[in-house]
Amino acid sequence: MDVARLHRSHRLIAGGGIGLFIAMFFFKWFGASVTVTLLGQSSFSFATSVDAWHSLSNTRWLLLLTVIAALLLVIAVARGQELPGSSAAILAGLAGLTAICVLYRIVDHPHGGAALAGGSFNYGAKLGLYLGFIACAVIAYGAWQALGEAGSAPSGSGHAP
Repeated sequence: MDVARLHRSHRLIAGGGIGLFIAMFFFKWFGASVTVTLLGQSSFSFATSVDAWHSLSNTRWLLLLTVIAALLLVIAVARGQELPGSSAAILAGLAGLTAICVLYRIVDHPHGGAALAGGSFNYGAKLGLYLGFIACAVIAYGAWQALGEAGSAPSGSGHAP
């Protein structure tokens, strides 16, 4: 593998793919907490949060497919394999669709809460959801840029475009 073959767009795709993987499994995407006050003095709290893999039953497969497609494209380019021009277009579409699905989750799960008799209930999106959206957008942007860079040499490689 020769990293010098990677254009800026491919580095964006790789960074977005790795970032999406990390956001999926190592950051919480949704959370909820309940606080109950007993007799006005002592309180009991319960909080839970989940990552993308455990909270998104169908979208998780789309997220995983986006990560795999992004990393496979970058590995193929680094190995010098010839790819059809449509590879970047397919990845741009896939990452764009994934970003839209994650954006829907952001809009559908805003922060909120309710006061209960003797306590409160809070729920909402966590940091991982926003990081996941950013990573999907970076992959889509990198793939879109790769479409324009298909005929040029990587910067710093010494080759003329």
